[in-house]
Amino acid sequence: MDPLLSLGISALIVVSSLRLLREALHGLMEGTPFNLAPEEVGRALATAPGVASVHELYIWSVAPEQVVPSVHLVVHDLRQWETVLDARHTLLTERFGIHRATLQPEPGKFTVFSPSIPSTSYARR
Repeated sequence: MDPLLSLGISALIVVSSLRLLREALHGLMEGTPFNLAPEEVGRALATAPGVASVHELYIWSVAPEQVVPSVHLVVHDLRQWETVLDARHTLLTERFGIHRATLQPEPGKFTVFSPSIPSTSYARR
């Protein structure tokens, strides 16, 4: 009975250790948080008035509770950038709990949509 119990406890320790190791490596590699879908964030950012599309979206987890995205927003009118920026920061904070973000504007005339990278390009629909 003792050997079976020891094997059961050992298996539990191995499974827990592998899960912890996976999370630690993911954090060290600054991966996208497991509970956050980049596609959803991209679509949400693309819904702002004045935003034509979103691309080059990267989301890093730099600490357990600190998520930092970087994204390029193609805007129709650069003169409206401050309004678009404020609205997008508010959206990221309220909807996704993201308090820091790097948002870069690009003029609409330079819009290039790349269907070969659907996970990083989001057009407003």
